Amino acid sequence: MKSLGVGYIEGFSKERFHSWKNKATLIEANERSESKYLDCFIFSWIAFNHYYASWWFNHHRKDKEKFYDEAAWNECIRENGLTEKIFLDIKSQDSIRLRLPVGGGRRNDPPVPATKRSGEYACDDLSLLEFLQICYRIRNNLIHGTKDIEKKRDQECTKFAYKNLILFVKELEKTL
Repeated sequence: MKSLGVGYIEGFSKERFHSWKNKATLIEANERSESKYLDCFIFSWIAFNHYYASWWFNHHRKDKEKFYDEAAWNECIRENGLTEKIFLDIKSQDSIRLRLPVGGGRRNDPPVPATKRSGEYACDDLSLLEFLQICYRIRNNLIHGTKDIEKKRDQECTKFAYKNLILFVKELEKTL
């Protein structure tokens, strides 16, 4: 992989990243219903995932089963100048709290974050890895049909994930 500096990833499209991020913020600004956070979260996750997937497949093409491995997330964040500092900078911008853990859609799915926290937490209380675990679980539960956007708890989960993930995505965007 050729390196053109921090934030450069072969195969990564800034335009695609900006497009997904802008869709999320546009919906948030114009939609009135509480269910808007479902769409906002999905679009902000797609922006983050585009960045991460581009990086991953430039580094680990043969190791696809570890795509969402904790160590891989940490490596991607470190290697591209996206340290815990970016996450620390955004964490205090939103005071939304979420009751943890976030369970899986199936009985045998372990709750996240893996630290087995329980109780109400703001994003300030989480590490970047714990936050990404929570977002990924919410994403999985939405995509695989175990979240119900009519349920208050599921609305709280998607709102928490979106409000904090979009801040992270916006900071990530500044490094591109």
